[in-house]
Amino acid sequence: MDSKDSAAPSGRKRRSRKGNGGNGINLRPEAGAGEKTAAEHLMTETAGAGVAAVRIGGGGPEASLEDTGSAAHRQSRGEMVAGIVFTLLVIGALVAAGMVIKQRFYDGNFLPVDTITIRGTLDQNSVEEISSLLSNSGLMGNFIRLNVDDVRQLVEELPWVQSAAVRKQWPSLLQLHITEKIPQVRWGADRLYSQSVGIFTPPEDRTYPDLVRIDAPDELASAVFPVFIRCQILLARHGFAVDAVRVSDRRSWEFVLKNGPLLILGREQEEFEDRIERFARIYRMMRDQERQLTAYADLRYENGIALGWKSDDATPQEGGTAVRR
Repeated sequence: MDSKDSAAPSGRKRRSRKGNGGNGINLRPEAGAGEKTAAEHLMTETAGAGVAAVRIGGGGPEASLEDTGSAAHRQSRGEMVAGIVFTLLVIGALVAAGMVIKQRFYDGNFLPVDTITIRGTLDQNSVEEISSLLSNSGLMGNFIRLNVDDVRQLVEELPWVQSAAVRKQWPSLLQLHITEKIPQVRWGADRLYSQSVGIFTPPEDRTYPDLVRIDAPDELASAVFPVFIRCQILLARHGFAVDAVRVSDRRSWEFVLKNGPLLILGREQEEFEDRIERFARIYRMMRDQERQLTAYADLRYENGIALGWKSDDATPQEGGTAVRR
């Protein structure tokens, strides 16, 4: 009994669930149609988290997120390099095209200046003279390369040109507007004076004998000319024409008349108008013979004038004239 009882537990066979016709077979429950395995659960959860790839290892399902990120990084880096290379190629092509276009446009045979228009009052210069100067200057090549400042400086070097305005009009026209120097008086023996320009030297073949000659220090030119104009207008009202004006270093004035005597006005410019009026009044009262014999009239006196005769041998006074008192 004792031996039987002690052996019974060790020799007892486990009960087997009977199924499938009562055969004693150990069965593990299989996944039914509505059940998922652990791997499927992992894939579902991973897909829901947005992971695009899942690797199933031998020991169980594992998702390699690091490999996925490295691949995306390499792809992004490659796209960036490709974009930089493409951009550099485009820039290089544009630069090359620009250089070709620039060389083409600056070619002397491309877009030449073929028409020149010249406007302005041209008394001393001719259109042919200015056109010839420009044609032979070497400046009239390519329209784009043409520098209007160079053209202006060239034209203004002409002795009679005061100023020149130059502009280009596409595609081949050059326009010039010329302002000439207008001489108003002769300044000394061989120069001219214009109020807008000052003293200038004309070409040797140009003389103006009909202009009034002024002999005065150069530094007084701008001050002398307005006084001369004022006195000339006043004398013209009384029928006198001025032939020459002399102003000494001491600023003493003398007027040489074409149809009258030399007038000595002195230095007091504010008195010139009264002195000329006094001379004109006395001169009209003189007989024709006296007028013809009058060499000069000294107007520097307060209440009268002093006359000098052409045949008089009196002592020379200021201005190289002789005064008879």
